[in-house]
Amino acid sequence: MNHLASANRDRLVNALRTAPNSAAACWPCLPEEHAASLSMRVIGGWTDKALDAYAAALPVTRDRHARILAMLIQRAKRDDLAALTRLAVTSRMDSAWATIVRLLRTALNHSDQVVAVAPWDDLHADVQRTILSSTNRDDVCAAIAFARCVCDQPTPITRETARAFFAAVTREVWNALPAETHRAWRDALHMLDDSLAVRSLELDPMFMGNAPFNDDMITAIRRDALDDLTIRWMLLPVAVRDLPPMPFPPSSPRCPCRPIPLRSCTSRDVDGRCRLHCTPGSWRIQRRRRTARR
Repeated sequence: MNHLASANRDRLVNALRTAPNSAAACWPCLPEEHAASLSMRVIGGWTDKALDAYAAALPVTRDRHARILAMLIQRAKRDDLAALTRLAVTSRMDSAWATIVRLLRTALNHSDQVVAVAPWDDLHADVQRTILSSTNRDDVCAAIAFARCVCDQPTPITRETARAFFAAVTREVWNALPAETHRAWRDALHMLDDSLAVRSLELDPMFMGNAPFNDDMITAIRRDALDDLTIRWMLLPVAVRDLPPMPFPPSSPRCPCRPIPLRSCTSRDVDGRCRLHCTPGSWRIQRRRRTARR
């Protein structure tokens, strides 16, 4: 930005004033004097995008824009909780955590946004206490408390509570539940949230068999995989899962050459989708189609 001619720089800043979406994404990249000229009125409803941009920025950038960032955090609303949590985890700013606590007190049903963004152990103790102390007032908080083994009271199983439960559950708690309870929670979990179960349950292939192949899935795998070869091996069946049935060569120079131990599993039945079977050192893909009985 500093290398631009003065006229070009002014033209760029003026253009950003008419494009709030782009302005929010570019805000950390602007020199402080130009960033300050983009008021909250210009950013409008793109506060979450601006928070995400500062979460991805270098610490030195956040320091230079401390006044702007403080204003953003103060003006955050309940719909910005996910972006605000990403910023709090990355920057460890006390003001960001304090704002999360303030927003949760009046929007407990948005707690799933917080735990979906960051694993439970990455959350500030004040955020954890706010959620766990509200189990009698909100089903989402109750699901999180149940996942953390803080309470044993049953909670309604819905898409929202399932999202919160799998974002916070531990392998020990999950293994202690009976098969019927496993099935109820698993059936309530939306396919787009399967990466949360993968993140919490240490690469459980039962959930990997249906999780979308996206950034969230890769990030979840990277939390537990030890090296790039393991990551490639884990992602291989997920990447080819939705391909049409076709002969698959027994070996390929691009395939990972070292298997990793996996428990045998069978994914949920979904019409028109692949069913993933994982065994120690091998895997296979099966296409299941529902056909009428003759």
